[in-house]
Amino acid sequence: MILSPEISPISIIPPLLGGVCLGLLSLSRLSSSGEMMNSATPRLWTTTSTVISAGILSKLFPVLRTTAYDDINISFPVLITSAVFLAVGAKLGRGSTFGNGIQGLGVSSLASLVHVGTFMAAGMITATSLSLGSNIPENKSTSLDFASSLPLVISALG
Repeated sequence: MILSPEISPISIIPPLLGGVCLGLLSLSRLSSSGEMMNSATPRLWTTTSTVISAGILSKLFPVLRTTAYDDINISFPVLITSAVFLAVGAKLGRGSTFGNGIQGLGVSSLASLVHVGTFMAAGMITATSLSLGSNIPENKSTSLDFASSLPLVISALG
C-alpha cells in the first residue's frame, strides 16, 4: 500500500493554498469578532452545503477533480478501523487538527501544542508501521477514489 505521491512544485500548491485559506479564515474571524471559530461539530446544513459546493466547484473547475494521489487499495476492515480511530481521537482531543493546529497554536495554547504533537507522533508511527508491512499483499482490498469514499466521509462528519 503506497499512500504518498511524488512531491513536485505543482503538487504542493493545492495543500498550500488550502492552508493559507484556513489561516486567513481563522485570522479574519479572530480579528473581526475577537472570538475563535466555533466547534467543528458538523450540522446538517454545514455538511450539505459542503457536499453541494464541492460538487459545483468540481464541475466548474475540472482540475479540482484530480488529486496528487492515485486510487488507494485498502481493505474494508482497515478503512472502518481508521474511521473509528479518527472519530475517537477527535472526541478525546476535544477538537480537530484545524482547531488545535491553526487556531490553538496561533494563540500559543500549550494544550494545543500537546495535541498537535500527539497528532504528529501518531501519524508518524502509523505511517512507519504501514510502510513496514507494505510488501505484504492484502486480500479482499477495494479500490477507493474520492467519489466512492465521499459517502464514508459524509457519514464520519455527521
